[in-house]
Amino acid sequence: MPAQSLPGAAGHPGNVRPPGSAITGRTRGQTRQEVSTCYFRGFNYARAWASSRKISYRCSHWRQGCPDTMAFFIGTMGYTAGRPHTCRNVDATGTSLVDVFSAVKGKVDSLAVEQVALPARRIWEAVFYGADNANVVRGLSEPQVLRRVYQARSRHFSEDVHGAIEIPSLTTALNEAVSLFEFHYVTVNRNNLSNPTRLIGWAHPSLINLLRYHGTTIFVDGTFRCVPSGCKQCVIFMAHDRSTGLYEPVYYVLSTSRSGDSFWDMMHFVVQSTD
Repeated sequence: MPAQSLPGAAGHPGNVRPPGSAITGRTRGQTRQEVSTCYFRGFNYARAWASSRKISYRCSHWRQGCPDTMAFFIGTMGYTAGRPHTCRNVDATGTSLVDVFSAVKGKVDSLAVEQVALPARRIWEAVFYGADNANVVRGLSEPQVLRRVYQARSRHFSEDVHGAIEIPSLTTALNEAVSLFEFHYVTVNRNNLSNPTRLIGWAHPSLINLLRYHGTTIFVDGTFRCVPSGCKQCVIFMAHDRSTGLYEPVYYVLSTSRSGDSFWDMMHFVVQSTD
């Protein structure tokens, strides 16, 4: 939300400022201010214009033809609904303004950390459409929610992408309280001291048992394309499952190097995990 007086806040009615897009004198290259928004039953209303008597809002889908409008009257400090929505078949009724700014911030922060694998836009949809609130509410806009998700995750993981893979829920199996993270090994890169060599390994504990059988056949495969930025390869250790006759992927190891030493290090950690 912009840092300006909210509708209904203390202050003289004549001090209501027009939205950022209506401010004159803005030169080319200056950052455009965000238009104030209100939320009601899953609908987003953008402030259209303001006067000394009222502030008018319209549905954010007005460019697609939705005619719904709402008005905040400064004299009565209340909202009245205008035309019905056509983007969704829900009618708005007159009600009062409820500030959910702090509640939305707390909800976004908790979802960002507790559900790390959930995309930021899915968190916005959960916050925006999840609550069936019968009041007109004022909270965070979509760009603000997305930024807050990224900032919360960055603070939680100390801005270290390698630290994120060692903290739940990225380390646990889906719908299981079982850790997949096995090792994170860092060695000195003699060619570039500022860029150490990393080996990061994942494996499901149940599949590691396949490596403990006597005379197990292991097949090693690697890919150089489907790897994150900064990594050179992903090596997959597959063990032969005698009960099915198939090779089961057991270990996935990300490596920032393709040297022979890195392969021997991978084998060392895989063997150690079976002891």
